[in-house]
Amino acid sequence: MSGHGELRPHAFLAIKRVAMVNYGPSYENLVVIIDVVDQNRALVDTPNMVPGAMNFKRLSLIDLVVEIPRMPKKK
Repeated sequence: MSGHGELRPHAFLAIKRVAMVNYGPSYENLVVIIDVVDQNRALVDTPNMVPGAMNFKRLSLIDLVVEIPRMPKKK
């Protein structure tokens, strides 16, 4: 797998990385990881939701990185 935006099973977690939610009410929505809460959860954000913690098991990492500040401001 070498294209942009493809799901990679062994992608490394990183701040500013885009992920797709694979379970729950936000299923198939794209989110951006903006911080790591602990070893099981990350703080994620999208334009249409309030930043919140989400379990890593519910995220599939995508090979995209977004250049945003650590704590982006909402408009």
